[in-house]
Amino acid sequence: MKKILILDDDSDFRKLITSFLHSEYKDTELVEYDPFTEGIPDAGFDWSSYGVLILDYNLHVNNSTGFDILNANKNNHLFPATIMLTGEGDEEIAVRALKSGVTDYLRKERLNKEQLKDSVQAAFETYKLRQNRRYSLDEVKQLAKQEAHKILSAYKVKYDQVRLQEEKRLKAERVKLEQELKKNQAILDEITESN
Repeated sequence: MKKILILDDDSDFRKLITSFLHSEYKDTELVEYDPFTEGIPDAGFDWSSYGVLILDYNLHVNNSTGFDILNANKNNHLFPATIMLTGEGDEEIAVRALKSGVTDYLRKERLNKEQLKDSVQAAFETYKLRQNRRYSLDEVKQLAKQEAHKILSAYKVKYDQVRLQEEKRLKAERVKLEQELKKNQAILDEITESN
C-alpha cells in the first residue's frame, strides 16, 4: 500500500490515527488532510494514489459530511476503499455508511490500535480486489477490441472479394450485353437495308 489518506477535521485525532498506523505500515505514506485549511476535496482531487481513505463522518466545514464525499465519488473507480469514523454517529448512520460502500464504520471513542489495523488491512484487501477486477475488465475490453478488429478485418477482406467478383460478373455481363447489342444492331441494319 503506497498511501493512506486520513481526512478528519480534528488534528489531534489525525495525529492519533497516524501514530496508530505508523508502526504497522512503515513503508506506507500516511497523509493527513485537514478540511479546514485545504477545503473539502473537489472533483479535481486525485484519489488514485491512495489505497485506503479514513474519512470522518462530520467534517464541520460548510455543513459537509463524509457522505458528501462518498456521493460525489460513487462512480469514480479510482476512489480508495473507505473506512468511516465518527464521534457522534448512531445505527442509522452506520447502516447508511455501509450502504454507501464503506468497508468499515468505526466509533472514535471505542477505537483502538488493533481494530484500526484490522480495518485498514480489510479495506486494502477490498481495494486490491476492486483494482484486480478493474484490470481484468480492462483486459477483457482490450481482448474484445482486438477480436472485433480481427472480425472487421475478415469481413472487409470478404467484402472486397465479393465486390471484386461482382464487379467481374457485371463487367462480363456488360460485355455480353454489348455483344448482343452489336449483333442485334447488325440484324436491324440488315433488315433496314433489305427494305
